[in-house]
Amino acid sequence: SERIPISDFRRVLEGLSNLVGPNMGPNEMAEALRPSLAPLLIQQVAPLGTVLPLMTLTPELEQLMLRTARQSGDDGLILEGTLAQQLMRSINETSEKLSAEGRPSIMVVAPQIRRLFSDFVRSHVPDIIILSFTELPENRRVEVYATIGGFDALASDDDRADEPKASERQPETV
Repeated sequence: SERIPISDFRRVLEGLSNLVGPNMGPNEMAEALRPSLAPLLIQQVAPLGTVLPLMTLTPELEQLMLRTARQSGDDGLILEGTLAQQLMRSINETSEKLSAEGRPSIMVVAPQIRRLFSDFVRSHVPDIIILSFTELPENRRVEVYATIGGFDALASDDDRADEPKASERQPETV
């Protein structure tokens, strides 16, 4: 469902054999295997030698999501309605800009929230790729295309604004 190719079946089986823990469910196994399989996905969407355009979250928004994920567990990522709308609008707008430029939409988040965040976002923006920081290949150049967040919804309820802010800055190559 997340477009991770399993064509390199040897790599999948080797990864499974290295997993420890008899109590791992399918979701936990898939998340544990992703870092070794993510380069195959990245190679499909961005040819070698091209810079990966990434979207990230502001540190404050990511911390909020980490706290929310810890509290909600496997129930999914539960966000306040206005914040969720602003987040989805901002991600969708940035994704459309990348698509118009012929570039893939790739969001990078903390590994602890990757699966929950992916489930949440991909229901609204199906073509987006959600990776964790641990899945980024070391041999690829990346560019932070946009940082999503800075919403007034992160502040108190009284101080909320209606418009999302995707702080776009000059691309940074890392």
